[in-house]
Amino acid sequence: MSMYGRDPWGGPLEIHGTDSATDDDRSRNLQDLDRAALSRQLDETQQSWLLGPTETKKKKKYVDLGCIIVSRKIFVWTVGTIAVAAFLAGFITLIVKTVPRHHHKAPPPDNYTLALHKALMFFNAQRSGKLPKHNNVSWRGNSGLQDGKGPGVSAAIKDLVGGYYDAGDAIKFHFPKSFALTMLSWSVIEYSAKYEAAGELAHVKDIIKWGTDYLLKTFNSTADTIDTLAAQVGSGDTSGGSTTPNDHYCWTRPEDIDYPRPVTECSSCSDLAAEMAAALASASIVFKDNKVYSQKLVHGATTLYKFSRDRRGRYSPRGTEASTFYNSTSYWDEFVWGGAWMYFATGNSSYLNLATKPGIAKHAGAFWGGPDYGVMSWDNKLPGAQVIFSAPSVITCKVSEAYPSCLYINGEIYTAGSLLNLHFKLSSELNNVLDFTLSSVFLILTSFWHKTYSCSLAYLFGFHNYSLGRNEICFHFTFGLNCWLAAKYVLLSRLRLFLSPGYPYEEILSTFHNQTKIFMCSFLPVFSSFNRTRGGLIQLNHGRPQPLQYVVNAAFLATLFSDYLEAADAPGWYCGPNFFSVDTLRDFARTQINYILGKNPRKMSYVVGFGNHYPKHVHHRGASIPKNHIKYSCKGGWKWRDTSKANPNTIVGAMAAGPDKFDGFHDVRKNYNYTEPTLAGNAGLVAALVALSGDKNIGIDKNTIFSAVPPMFPTAPPPPAPWKP
Repeated sequence: MSMYGRDPWGGPLEIHGTDSATDDDRSRNLQDLDRAALSRQLDETQQSWLLGPTETKKKKKYVDLGCIIVSRKIFVWTVGTIAVAAFLAGFITLIVKTVPRHHHKAPPPDNYTLALHKALMFFNAQRSGKLPKHNNVSWRGNSGLQDGKGPGVSAAIKDLVGGYYDAGDAIKFHFPKSFALTMLSWSVIEYSAKYEAAGELAHVKDIIKWGTDYLLKTFNSTADTIDTLAAQVGSGDTSGGSTTPNDHYCWTRPEDIDYPRPVTECSSCSDLAAEMAAALASASIVFKDNKVYSQKLVHGATTLYKFSRDRRGRYSPRGTEASTFYNSTSYWDEFVWGGAWMYFATGNSSYLNLATKPGIAKHAGAFWGGPDYGVMSWDNKLPGAQVIFSAPSVITCKVSEAYPSCLYINGEIYTAGSLLNLHFKLSSELNNVLDFTLSSVFLILTSFWHKTYSCSLAYLFGFHNYSLGRNEICFHFTFGLNCWLAAKYVLLSRLRLFLSPGYPYEEILSTFHNQTKIFMCSFLPVFSSFNRTRGGLIQLNHGRPQPLQYVVNAAFLATLFSDYLEAADAPGWYCGPNFFSVDTLRDFARTQINYILGKNPRKMSYVVGFGNHYPKHVHHRGASIPKNHIKYSCKGGWKWRDTSKANPNTIVGAMAAGPDKFDGFHDVRKNYNYTEPTLAGNAGLVAALVALSGDKNIGIDKNTIFSAVPPMFPTAPPPPAPWKP
């Protein structure tokens, strides 16, 4: 019987008894259905049908930085990395800064450099006029603002405000002042690199310019011809018990001077004019990069030197004070000195002609070997002129192929055939003059296959071995400035073999150089030309007072001459049959300057402010009177002159006059022979200090002094016309 049931979803529910499957069959059927479902992928809709609702899928998180959106995960990693790096950097920096380090410090400045800084400051303390803001001397102020403006002054002179006071008073002596400026300029020309290394080049040039600006006021510097110039401002005559207020009778700060300050002029003063010309000419080389100012100085120097030639006479007899304080014994040495600097400043050989005239040299004392020979000072410039004429020159070579088989020697052509005659001519002369044998000769050789030739130096042993080398080359020898200047001794000792006796300068310049060697020899202790104190100070002024101004000049010349020799690759020089190395001269200079800086029996530095023991009672009005806003009268300041108390103001860098011949020194203000400083003395000190200071490998500037000097070799003649049959 069939059974029918009712389907709850509608429709019949049939149960077939005969077709019904067993339980095992149904189980197998379900498994087959499951495998079929797994065998194909269902899309999301189908899955949702089967699985029903699920959780929402996770979304990535981002950080909006404004200009860019980045993943939050990347942003976190980036910030973390930066933070770690910053921490490490700070930690490393902390370690580096806290852990002790071992490093080599730069060596401290040598004593000469330290003293140089102080010695230059003395010039700041001596300034007159309206002071610049950078003067750096707190107890000094404006002074002398009416100088040169009173009655009786030439119309060509507008005013004489400015310049420097000479010493412990307020007088402006133009003769020693000009010498001081020339010495400073010379030291800058030779040792500008050392000044720069010490950080003082701008300072020393400022000092020089303050002085040259003033010198240009002392005459009509715009004119080509003058008939008068100012020699002095102020007065110091106290002879006959005079009580007239002046710069010596009164003891007053320069800022408080209210007494008349007369101007002394001269109309025939060759020595003063030539010295002033030297000051302006040398300064024109210092300021050669400032063409306008340099030319202004050259023009002024030219006018002054012309005045010195046209109006002969010494300046000191024209004024009693000049003869008392700075008496000029001759004007011939100033002719030579000024002529040398005029030649360097202009390159005009007429100045060299004048400076090397035998008659002028004779009057200047070039042939005299007296007790003061070789002692350079504000009165005697001949030693300086002789040394500067021995300066090493830049050697250049120029080769011309126009005239083969010829050698140019000082402008004269020698063929291969005439060289033998030259050999005999020079050999006979030199054997009578030179103090060494002709064992070796320096020759200048060039390479012939270049249009521009560079010089090299070679030894040719024995004059007889000399040859022209390649016959087709003509050598032109140029010795820069001094092809006549006896440079054979200083530049390359044996170079004199190539100096032609026909040149008018050779003989006198040979004399100059020989005398230079002689007075360099006289500085050496072995020859006992000058006495020395037991402490070792050379007595160049023969035991008279105020010795240090002469000593510093000698130290400068000795160091400079040794540097000339080194620049020439010459190991030394001869004193008679004895050879001395350049170190001998430098040792002399060092011992003298070391004495001044404190290596003496009294252990006293004679440079104020250097070391711990130096003069405290310097003979100086401005330094001895306090700046207390009290104006002391002419005689009211005497109490500061006479007090035994130390100066209230330290005049840094002032070099005292010095000890006596027994190494004794009296630190007494009234005794100016011991305690008074001067411009000329300090200028020599500065020059000596800079020459000895710093790296010994920094030598002289070989080129600057010759910057205005034209080439000395003759212009090569044009080649001959091509040969035609």
